[in-house]
Amino acid sequence: MAAIATWIEEHGSARLKRLVTENLFDKSTDAKSIYENERLAIEMPNWTWANASQGRTKQSPSERSFALLDEARVLVPTAKLNMFYGTEIHLPTASFLGRDVVFCPPDKTTQNQ
Repeated sequence: MAAIATWIEEHGSARLKRLVTENLFDKSTDAKSIYENERLAIEMPNWTWANASQGRTKQSPSERSFALLDEARVLVPTAKLNMFYGTEIHLPTASFLGRDVVFCPPDKTTQNQ
């Protein structure tokens, strides 16, 4: 808990800091998720948590998928492509805080709208 408390003190939201100072972090059912979400957002921008839909690659990735992989590897050199069940989409995945995350950069075609 000391490493988590240190990270929260240095980077956490006011809500997380208050949970720690009021000794409610370990008593709250969602505090760890809030911490993990905030940490992911700060340390791995454009990544989100993966879920159980991640599967084996059945078809070869598109050039766009490889471009995303190259972009993802700027921050996470060990990122790999995975295809998700029910889709034909290959996305870069990695591990963060012991969980799988998926690289999801903002859509550059709609950013300036």
